Amino acid sequence: MNLAEIHFPYSPTLKVFTAKPVLRWQDSIPLHRPHAMPTTLIPSDPNAPIHEWFHPVVGIIVELEDVKVDFRNDFPNWSGELGNAFQTLFLRFPVDAVNVDIRLSVLHELADLLSGMACREEEAIIISHSYPESIYRNQVLRHVPVGIFHPESGDPLWVHPSAYAFDLLQCPFPASQGARKLGGWEESLEGGGDAVEALTNPETGLPLWACVVRAALEQLEPGKQFSHDEIIEVICSGNGHPLPPKEARKLRLAALKKLKEARAVFFPEVGK
Repeated sequence: MNLAEIHFPYSPTLKVFTAKPVLRWQDSIPLHRPHAMPTTLIPSDPNAPIHEWFHPVVGIIVELEDVKVDFRNDFPNWSGELGNAFQTLFLRFPVDAVNVDIRLSVLHELADLLSGMACREEEAIIISHSYPESIYRNQVLRHVPVGIFHPESGDPLWVHPSAYAFDLLQCPFPASQGARKLGGWEESLEGGGDAVEALTNPETGLPLWACVVRAALEQLEPGKQFSHDEIIEVICSGNGHPLPPKEARKLRLAALKKLKEARAVFFPEVGK
């Protein structure tokens, strides 16, 4: 089908392509099922208690074949070739005692969908946040799935719970998708420091202040979609009393930094 038949707005930073999911095994471990993933062994603060050194991460890795797009122009440093097996769908979440069950349910649901498609050798239209990475000296192109669509109808089969929150994809969840939340961080729920700054939205991981402002704007103008840039401009407007330019710039940069940090939890930065 023609990819233009997807009628849902998505960020121009994302990649859109068709491919077939393939089950991925390594050392008899089904990586296409939710599993614990390697984490950093060196703490950022060696003086912190040992239980704060490590942040458990769970995820799934699914190989892709019959990829119809050549990404070498998009990622010049990636040495892969069109259609090779070194492209993967890669979704991973950091977890803690509060959100582990919620995030595992998201992974299990996506794994079930992709495993079924792999066994039936079905294609899918994939909208992804993509980036190259070196894994054990192998160049891999990783695609973080933002949306999975039916190749003939263009209907959504799965949508990332944070796709809309991070201005990536404006698409309703399919009726078949039950896992639509990601849950918040344990330390965020406990608060500490600036509570408003520390809290995250329990459904998306987005900073709470961004969610509150967006909800207020959408209540004032039902049906209108507000971007992060518009949300930040409203904050800097000072509720009718604009901040001095220097303070507004400082606040804008701080807000953008918080949004970038929140997004990187689920959608790694390109080239990182």
